[in-house]
Amino acid sequence: MALVGCGRMGRLHARTLARAGGAELVAVVDTVRARAEALSEATGAAVREAVPRDVDAVIVATPTESHAELGVTLLAAGHWVLLEKPIARTAEEAARLDHPRLVVGHSERFNPLLRGWPRPLPRHLSSTRTLCPRPEEPRDSAAVDLAIHDLDLFLWWTGEGAALIEASGSHHQGRATLRTPSGATASLEFGRRAPSPRRHLRVEERRGWRQADLLAGWAVRDGRSEPPIDGQDALSAQWEAFVRATRGGERLGASATEAAAALALALEIEARTSGR
Repeated sequence: MALVGCGRMGRLHARTLARAGGAELVAVVDTVRARAEALSEATGAAVREAVPRDVDAVIVATPTESHAELGVTLLAAGHWVLLEKPIARTAEEAARLDHPRLVVGHSERFNPLLRGWPRPLPRHLSSTRTLCPRPEEPRDSAAVDLAIHDLDLFLWWTGEGAALIEASGSHHQGRATLRTPSGATASLEFGRRAPSPRRHLRVEERRGWRQADLLAGWAVRDGRSEPPIDGQDALSAQWEAFVRATRGGERLGASATEAAAALALALEIEARTSGR
């Protein structure tokens, strides 16, 4: 394995890889050499200027603007790629990344509270996903940075596309309502300047409902507690699924096509909330 991008998410991936096993991290790459050197000291991986040709797979945890160029290059070189979300900046860039060896890091699919749910067919999904202000906020809008998680879950669970009905807010926070062709709806609230972080989901199904607080770590179905399926965190479960895929197993993570669909909706919400 090689890792490109040694910032916060890159360090989390390196820690997950070391704990879960299944592969050896042999190279780290970053445009800021000090970040790569710090992660090299922690992991034993060599600092490289570019991804070695002989690695099997690469984790890309760089800023969004570099995803398309890196992904296309790495896939053309024959590597498997686990690419952090969002897949790209635009639909055009995302289309260039459509490849069977690409998996996009929509890790909420692997949350231990949600992995235990039989794949629901929601009539309505409501979500609240907020963060407190951070010293360095991402360049991506809150729609692309945060709401995209719940957009991916909604599209994945319904198995349909969705239309944006309305959206309001700003670059840092907002609300959106969506509807699928079959009539399923979603109401999303998101922001990163909230007084407290929240990651809350409620799914109303044709028979019953489910609710989860992904930060507090609890879920209920029709009023009865549903414990996590296991003690494995989302990144570890995602990592193990990625390794299985590289060895010929089923690809359980988000494909380029699925990630592009979530991105398209997030960008439409961004355009509405920013007034463009």
